[in-house]
Amino acid sequence: MDWVEIIGWAAVALGTVNMLPQLVKTMRESDVHGLSPLSMVLGTLSSSLWLVYGWQQGDDRVAASSGIRISIWLALLGYYVYKKETELHLKAQVPLDKKGDR
Repeated sequence: MDWVEIIGWAAVALGTVNMLPQLVKTMRESDVHGLSPLSMVLGTLSSSLWLVYGWQQGDDRVAASSGIRISIWLALLGYYVYKKETELHLKAQVPLDKKGDR
């Protein structure tokens, strides 16, 4: 492996893990209010196209990186949807009165 390939793999590694801190922070803090669903969908679509491109070109770096990025984007998007659905469900519940009756 020459130095150009090493640079390529290093770039792939950094580009692949750049969303991990956001995923970890979001899940630790259990807060999705600052996330853009459109950004997550576009990131997933972009990574999907890069996966197809890498696969068609026989570029293992691009394909591997894109596959991992798709997983991260989908995990973030899935958590976003889960939290939003939970918030909607909690808002829709009828509060109990002082006696405990509905």
